[in-house]
Amino acid sequence: MGATALMFAAKAWSPSFVERLLEAKANVNAEDRYGATVLDLVNDDVKFYEAQKRKEQEDCRRRRLAMEVSGQILYDRPNVEELEPFCAP
Repeated sequence: MGATALMFAAKAWSPSFVERLLEAKANVNAEDRYGATVLDLVNDDVKFYEAQKRKEQEDCRRRRLAMEVSGQILYDRPNVEELEPFCAP
């Protein structure tokens, strides 16, 4: 598939394997058959997850506003901001 072990470990979000591969001098500049490096793959994943987080925050605000306006109790999940471990108080 043209991907390296480091790419698979990074895509699987496995810090322990990434560390082991980096200690074994894995080539971080190696490209897959599409010309993407490990950093490109990780950046794409981070952008995707950040976009999903923003969408969930907007959906959560919309659900809570709908409950406040209508007075109905709707299905809701915990607020993403409340689950964020690095959220400033």
